[in-house]
Amino acid sequence: MFKAPVKRHHLASLLCLCAVHLVCVHAETSHVSFNYEVRPVLAAKCFSCHGSDIKNRKGKLRLDDRDAAIEKKAIVPGDPKASELITHILTSDPDEVMPPPDKNQALTKEEKSILER
Repeated sequence: MFKAPVKRHHLASLLCLCAVHLVCVHAETSHVSFNYEVRPVLAAKCFSCHGSDIKNRKGKLRLDDRDAAIEKKAIVPGDPKASELITHILTSDPDEVMPPPDKNQALTKEEKSILER
C-alpha cells in the first residue's frame, strides 16, 4: 500500500535533482570569459581595424583593451543588447554590419553567440 507513493516520491526527488543539475550546468556554460572566449574572436575578426595599431584603427575604438571598449559602450558587461558591438554584428544593413562585408571576415553563428553572452 505504501510502495507506490514512496516510488513516486523517489522519482520526484530524482527529477528535482536533475532539474537543479541542468540549471547549474547552464549557468556555468553561459558565463563567458573575456580573455579565453571573447578576445580570440575579436582578435581574429576585429583587431585589424579596432586594435592596438593606431595607424589602422577605425572609429577611435579599441576592442583589444576591455576597459577602453567598455568606456566607449562598445561592450556593456551584463547587458549585451546595450552594446554597440552587438548591434553592429547582428544588423543586416551592409553599411552598418561589422566586420564590413568587404573584409571577408564574417562572424560565424558560434562567434556571434559568444559575443552576445
